[in-house]
Amino acid sequence: MQLIKGQKMDITKGRKLSSLALNFGWTAQVTGIGIDAAAFLLSERNRCERDEDFTFYGNPQSSNGAVTHTPLNSHGREKISISLNRLPQEIARIALTMTIYEGDKQGHTMKQVKDAYLQIVDEGSGEELGRFDYGSDLSDETAVVAAELYQYNGEWKLHAVGSGFNRHCAGYQRLHAEAV
Repeated sequence: MQLIKGQKMDITKGRKLSSLALNFGWTAQVTGIGIDAAAFLLSERNRCERDEDFTFYGNPQSSNGAVTHTPLNSHGREKISISLNRLPQEIARIALTMTIYEGDKQGHTMKQVKDAYLQIVDEGSGEELGRFDYGSDLSDETAVVAAELYQYNGEWKLHAVGSGFNRHCAGYQRLHAEAV
């Protein structure tokens, strides 16, 4: 399923799915630009309550091991794995982001990143559930919320967000409030 910005899809409804691979990919148009994928495990208050709830290259595993970050073999690819049945009950939402490392300081922006995508895969079967190509409408931003996983009526869903912001914007600060 090819997702478009704003679209929502069922992840667990009608499936016996326990683990997801969220594969991020992109093409950097500039040498030396550092790009990182991350997962923010958010509470009902829509906050990342503890450092351990922010999973990225510097913290590659959540405290209970339910979420892991892995760089993939080729440059411009990273994977966030989520074991849905191991997530703590207090986690209501997971924001999946891509950030340019020190983008504001280095003068790098999302207009220097092409072909950004998020591939959603059932880790158990290897089946691709969906793909979201995003970022073609971004320019001066240094980060993007690619998608959000959330629970609704006991089922996990994915919302294709694709919204960019600058590192100092309120949206990024909201997600990052307790994680750094």
